[in-house]
Amino acid sequence: MQEIENCSKEMLNCKKWLHSTLFTPYSIEQMTETLERYLNLHFWYYSISEHIQPEKRQRIRKISKRFVLNFFIQTRNFYTAFAASENNMAFVRSEIARLEYPFLFYQQGRYYNNGFEAVIPQAIDLLAEDRDPFFELVFDENIDFSNVGPSEDIFNFYSDIYYLQFLRGVWKNIEAYLVGESNEPPVAYAGNIIAHRYDSFISLFKRTEDFDQVVLYLKSIDILDENAAFITGSGKKKYLAVLVQALQKKGKLKPVYNYEIARLMTMQFKIDSLSPDYISKDFPKRRDLLEEVMKDLVL
Repeated sequence: MQEIENCSKEMLNCKKWLHSTLFTPYSIEQMTETLERYLNLHFWYYSISEHIQPEKRQRIRKISKRFVLNFFIQTRNFYTAFAASENNMAFVRSEIARLEYPFLFYQQGRYYNNGFEAVIPQAIDLLAEDRDPFFELVFDENIDFSNVGPSEDIFNFYSDIYYLQFLRGVWKNIEAYLVGESNEPPVAYAGNIIAHRYDSFISLFKRTEDFDQVVLYLKSIDILDENAAFITGSGKKKYLAVLVQALQKKGKLKPVYNYEIARLMTMQFKIDSLSPDYISKDFPKRRDLLEEVMKDLVL
């Protein structure tokens, strides 16, 4: 299945980048975005790949539910405190700072929190297919914490990645709300992690009418034909990559990782292929093209 192959390739790309952080400067946001993407890909890959034993696929699904439960508790506690805070912006900023600090304490691809220390690339390597892809060093057969090693610390490390990315979503929504770019209240979707849950590109939009406007726009610049199918041609895919960034900046898409976006755009517009990396990578005059799309795409 092509989706499985693409997922495997993107996992390898994520691991390659994570290993580079041991000797190359990076931002904490880059680090946690890549970690979240890798974990999402990992859960999806090991819960659906046909070459994985059925009982192992079932185990990874149970573990993903354990992460979702913990995420529910974290976000519920957050919203309770958020509602009571006198200064929402200061409260969210302090939460982000608290979650970022373990990544900042050493930097250089390392994480330190209350005595627990991890070299991040090595922590991710533990999930490799020939090592521990089913979290058997973290959870026992009953999905309780293992008695071997710092199992709960490792789980909290992974969990905080999701929570930190959620907090960034809240922060961006607050900023958009305050400057008038959004009429929505400053909250973020709390449940959209791990699951491979969308079946169409349309379903990623918060409002269906925005999708309709996107189709009209892409037709107007000869990216889509009259049947809303992609018109193959040199340099055309960069418009799709920039379109995704524009939609994210405008707050029109639900929070979802690039692998899912690329998969659904490929299906929706009948594209031969669209790499998730292409959505996020830089290319000549990308900034200028983004400004053009932001101005011309009226949503």
